[in-house]
Amino acid sequence: MRPHAEVAIDFRPGVTMHYDEAGWRVNPFAPRAGETLPTLGVYGCSFTMGHALRDEEAYVALMQKARPDVRFLNRGVAGYGTLQSLLALRQDLADGRIDAAIFTTISDHRWRNRATPDWLGRLAPAKSAYSGRAIEAYPTAKFDRSGALTIEYVPLYQPGMNRGDIEVFLPEDHMLDHVLFSLLDEVGRMAAQADLPIQFAFLDQVDGPLNQLYSEKIPRGLDISVPYDTEHFFIPRNNHPNAHANALYSERLLPVIDGLLERSASRGAS
Repeated sequence: MRPHAEVAIDFRPGVTMHYDEAGWRVNPFAPRAGETLPTLGVYGCSFTMGHALRDEEAYVALMQKARPDVRFLNRGVAGYGTLQSLLALRQDLADGRIDAAIFTTISDHRWRNRATPDWLGRLAPAKSAYSGRAIEAYPTAKFDRSGALTIEYVPLYQPGMNRGDIEVFLPEDHMLDHVLFSLLDEVGRMAAQADLPIQFAFLDQVDGPLNQLYSEKIPRGLDISVPYDTEHFFIPRNNHPNAHANALYSERLLPVIDGLLERSASRGAS
């Protein structure tokens, strides 16, 4: 997002999303700058950013309000998939910004990780609104002949992205799942190499079999998902989780914070 941007929500009059000098979502309960506190980065997409929510309604802000002894960084960005969140985490590790992390997933990340034409078509109209500049390329996860995970940047505009008759050429569910869990494995390896305590979390129930697969593949992951219904989402006006869902996300994540911080402290003491 553009630095210091303000985005009004048309279907929620009076609600405006605010962004800081670096373009990250404002955390209204953030500790004072310069205050020495353990720092926890929360990585994800618009579900984590808190799309269509007041600044104080986003679950990262709610965790901050509940735990003023920790500095929470909201690293959610609209349109991000697992790969972009991996890159954001890698940058924060390189910069020495974080002591622990929460890394989130939603079902739609499967498509974003592969830069499918349908996803690029949905992303294109919002690219300028969110960045303030043209986005020419999009990272996609691929495998080389040896099976090693690689990152390839593809042009954002693809001739086939506005066609409705190319489904037969799209990746099958197994491939999309394989890419997702390979990326999550890479996040885990990256965190282990940096000795970074990390908690994985799944946020939606749009694809039930994927929730089950996540529980099997990520044994230490948390499924904190909420039903895709009018009680938890803004549907039919919008497909993002509402304030009630975010309160539940915060409530379900808060119990893991102490464990992450204890592991971080023991790492520093060793």
